[in-house]
Amino acid sequence: MACAFLHRLVASVPTISTTIAGPAATTACNFGRGKNVRMFASAAGTVASAVTAQEALSKYEELAKNLREIDALEGISGLLGWDEQTMLPSGSAPARAFHKAALAGVLHEKKTNPSLDVLLPVLASPNVLELLPSPEARANVRLAHKEWELQKKKSKEMTAREAALEGRGYAAWVSAREKDEFHHGFLPVLQDIVALKKEVATATRPGWDTYDANLDLFEPGMTVRRLTEIFGALKTDLVPLLQQIMASSRYQTQDKDRPPAFQGGPQWDVNIQAQLSREVSEALGFDYTLGRIDTSVHPFTGGSHPTDVRITTRYSQEKWLEGISGTVHEVGHGLYEQGRNPEQRDLPASRALSMGGLSPEDFYRHVNRVQPDLIRVEADEVTYPLHIILRFELEQALLDGSLAPADLPHAWNAKMKSLLNVEVVKSGEGREGGREGGNAKGCLQDVHWAVGALGYFPSYTLGAMMAAQLWVSAERAIPSLSAEIGRGNFQKLREWLRREVHVRGSVFTSMDELLRTVTGEPLNPEYFVMYLKRKYGELYSMEEGGKEEL
Repeated sequence: MACAFLHRLVASVPTISTTIAGPAATTACNFGRGKNVRMFASAAGTVASAVTAQEALSKYEELAKNLREIDALEGISGLLGWDEQTMLPSGSAPARAFHKAALAGVLHEKKTNPSLDVLLPVLASPNVLELLPSPEARANVRLAHKEWELQKKKSKEMTAREAALEGRGYAAWVSAREKDEFHHGFLPVLQDIVALKKEVATATRPGWDTYDANLDLFEPGMTVRRLTEIFGALKTDLVPLLQQIMASSRYQTQDKDRPPAFQGGPQWDVNIQAQLSREVSEALGFDYTLGRIDTSVHPFTGGSHPTDVRITTRYSQEKWLEGISGTVHEVGHGLYEQGRNPEQRDLPASRALSMGGLSPEDFYRHVNRVQPDLIRVEADEVTYPLHIILRFELEQALLDGSLAPADLPHAWNAKMKSLLNVEVVKSGEGREGGREGGNAKGCLQDVHWAVGALGYFPSYTLGAMMAAQLWVSAERAIPSLSAEIGRGNFQKLREWLRREVHVRGSVFTSMDELLRTVTGEPLNPEYFVMYLKRKYGELYSMEEGGKEEL
């Protein structure tokens, strides 16, 4: 969320976001049988009938100790993943997949320790849960209990298969993307990933819609039904807005009016871009004593701990904005991680629920120009949500069986035409009005499906909508906020985000609950729509753009 919020403020990179709640943390613990704890068996399982506050606290502290051990092991897994995407030699990929699978097996054993069969149901029972000393403690138990229930339904073999397939999928994706080869290079592993995600969903959440089961890993409490309503309303507003912008006289002449500094071929030194990315990230508040920045095929944020946050970006000589926007996006993730509650950093509740010679006006107009195109991470704010809706609709179809993985490229291209009016043609065909791309710039451009993250994409646009809503509350709380941002001072904003969002972590059960606390209402997409209509109505001289009222 933080990265979307920062993007909303600087107004110079594509709309981006971070989820407010990542995968629930996991737990394992050896239950000590205290003589003063009395329990009885019921059809629902073993439940505490009488536990004192002191006993509850003692059992919670025992649980927390083991949660921290689990978190440390997951930190090691995080470093393996970071290394895999930044420095691992290509020939080492099979060994890394084996390492990740072995570690996943160890973690599964930790998370399903038989002693938890007694401990977690006791702590999670309402009469014991209310005895715990803080909302964070209760959230830790709630999240640990949820993850324990899920892990108990998975075998160690299934968990290891997931980890190994993630490594295999990433290696296959890198190769297929480089060669622009979908059917022979990537399709077999994609078929395995989709099949395994269905298998895991059936095992862990029987009776659930398959997409809901995967979505809940990234957006707890969100459902296909609600996403369909939110994205349906958004599509209803954005498609006409995009058409209106493209029909404006300013859009028709924007390519001819580009400043000389933005014309021509390769000209942007990647070393200078890297230096600028470092300066931008420091200005936004990323602490390099607690993290670092590197390059990767697809930008991401990883690491092992809030004191060891690894962000990456990528640079292009032709498109300098790609590196800067990637940096701003990942810094948002990094700020969230570095801003987690220090007292809860190793526990589930703390985890995240994303030039020379130019006038400022020319620069602002250039980096905010609307230009429907192939690549999501380079998209403008108006077309970016349509890229996300495309992916949401396709991955939902993959999981419900209405779209075969082999048909993904065709379905992708059809939706690019219907949603963004962009016709994708293969390199060299060059039909008038089409964009040369092929699968490398189509269904292979993102890493998410390759590593099994089906259900993740909606988080990006949900974060953008949350950002617009949070902005209103931030302005109320900090009357000088716009002036501070204008001077390049993000400190007051960062402090507000840290206090109102970052340290709260996963104490709340959903984004709606968090937004109700911070803004007074659940997610309301109208804030985002209003923002886009006002901003781009002005940029493209559409009078009606600035008259929207919420």
